[in-house]
Amino acid sequence: MEDKEISLSNFNKKRKSKEKELSNKIDKMCKDYPSIKDIIDEINTYGIYACMNNVSSEIFEEKNKKLNNKLKRELKTLGFNEDYLSIKYDCDKCKDSGYVNNEMCTCLKGYLKKRKNKNSILFRDGNFDNFDENLFDNDKSKYKITPRENIIKNKEQSLKFINTFKDEENTLGLLMSGKAGSGKTFLAAATGKILLNKGYSVICLTAKEFEDIIKSFNDPDLEKKKKEILDVDLLILDDLGIETQSDYVNNEILKLVDYKMTYNKKMIITTNLTLNEIREKYKSRIYSRIISNFNLLKFFGPDLRVTIKMIKNQ
Repeated sequence: MEDKEISLSNFNKKRKSKEKELSNKIDKMCKDYPSIKDIIDEINTYGIYACMNNVSSEIFEEKNKKLNNKLKRELKTLGFNEDYLSIKYDCDKCKDSGYVNNEMCTCLKGYLKKRKNKNSILFRDGNFDNFDENLFDNDKSKYKITPRENIIKNKEQSLKFINTFKDEENTLGLLMSGKAGSGKTFLAAATGKILLNKGYSVICLTAKEFEDIIKSFNDPDLEKKKKEILDVDLLILDDLGIETQSDYVNNEILKLVDYKMTYNKKMIITTNLTLNEIREKYKSRIYSRIISNFNLLKFFGPDLRVTIKMIKNQ
């Protein structure tokens, strides 16, 4: 599914949610206030009459406006805001449909731009459709388990992570550990793309980008950005270990992992570090959280970027 289609699907879900919320609100008002029920019944009855008797659009709109104004006056009399029984759209221009006169609304354009910026890793080539296990070395004389056998195993674990994403018993994240060019970010991006296409929210950040956000003390949206990172369904934290080492940054990483594990918000962490290097580099509490709450997927073998370049130059 294309990103624009996913976004329109999200817009449609948002509209339906607001329509359901309004419907529930109307039902309650009609039950609690007979005068409101009478006016709403009058509006509905006139709508049926106009439809069955081919009332012109001008006459219908004029009469409907009068009835809605009557409803607003009654709401004010009862102590409510006159728009209490109206849908509050995020965008009044397109009414959260994403389009105005068959043209893409500025709100949808902004949403798409923000979504792409927030998930730059996902917009690389990494996806399961172009996953090629033959790029990985399969020389059994060099390895106990070959890089090809290993990447197939890691792909299976990633698919299992996707298929059990919302299972309450599945509380573990994925830690993808290996040297640069071993396929970690590719597999993390492919996993994130599938979950994004299933309708889950996904944010991808490098550890350095996360550091930049939490150090933006003058950013008025800092708390909003931090909350978004905490509450997203899946956070992909890429290249753990490249961020500046400091007590502040380490504490923020610890709080991030703690929150995700407490509220079962999934994470995928990629890193060039081994488990021993993570233990040496970070506080023991961070190492302990990672060991306890993540499935370890090891990556090894020749640098794929070199392999791909050699194939292209043949």
